[in-house]
Amino acid sequence: MRFASCVVAWVLILVSALTSRADEAAGSALSRVTGSKFQVAEPFEFQVWTEVPRGSVVHFPTIGDRLGEFEVLGLTDQEDVPHADRDDLRTWTRTIRLETLSTGSFELPALEILVVGPDRKSEPLRTTPHLVKVMSVLEDRADPTVFRDIRDVVDVTFDSPKSYAWVGWTVVAGSVLACLAGLAIVRARRKRWMTPAEWAELEIMELQSDMDNDCPARELLARLDGVVRVYLENEFLFPATSYTGNQMIDELKGWGATVSMCKKMRALFQIAEEAKFADLNLSRTEVAARIQDTHLIIDELQALSCAEKEAA
Repeated sequence: MRFASCVVAWVLILVSALTSRADEAAGSALSRVTGSKFQVAEPFEFQVWTEVPRGSVVHFPTIGDRLGEFEVLGLTDQEDVPHADRDDLRTWTRTIRLETLSTGSFELPALEILVVGPDRKSEPLRTTPHLVKVMSVLEDRADPTVFRDIRDVVDVTFDSPKSYAWVGWTVVAGSVLACLAGLAIVRARRKRWMTPAEWAELEIMELQSDMDNDCPARELLARLDGVVRVYLENEFLFPATSYTGNQMIDELKGWGATVSMCKKMRALFQIAEEAKFADLNLSRTEVAARIQDTHLIIDELQALSCAEKEAA
């Protein structure tokens, strides 16, 4: 009887060790949302990433025009980025931009990610779902048709003092004029979303800051490539995040891109691909030059887009 108990205990220990080793080999899948409450038509980001062993290949799921109740505005992938703390791990990240015109509480569904390990064995990983609340612009405001804290009239007797009614009327009139002026200012204001060019400039400034903080050159080039792709997709309205470098350049030629502009973009995409797939290692000076070139490319592309819109 004691022998059988020992055998069962050893089997349970072995199964637990194998399960733990399998989980460690597959890696982990994590996700986050840039917030929990948003307004109608307010874009936000849903980020999914995995931390997997070096040599693994991650396949993110195919994303269509919608994800649950949300419309997909665009997505970017950052692949095989060195882990910040461990040399034996790599980080693969997908960032999805979403929005919705509906109000209520909606669930961002769990995503299944396929990881092919260094031993060529496939392991599926699954993220956790997220609950997102979408509010209208009038939500959480007081209802002007509902009166609260109104009590019965109380008769109070006063002596007959000298009348200062004109002071009260002056204060009331001034308050009314101030409210009308404030209302006019509020109505005159319009909510202004960030343009793709403004977003790209902010991302480039962040890249320059990260470069000063000794961020790896390979990661900087991958993020720089992603910034250009997302900008092109939102400004010129073609799926740049899934295009090759040559396909993007061919698309921009239809918008009137110059030979010089195409040459700069081809050089940027080529360096980004070599850094991603061929472990090209650039110096800090060379990375700074590529970031400055991207800044000029964005300016030229924005001028091209504005000229095309004015001509239309």
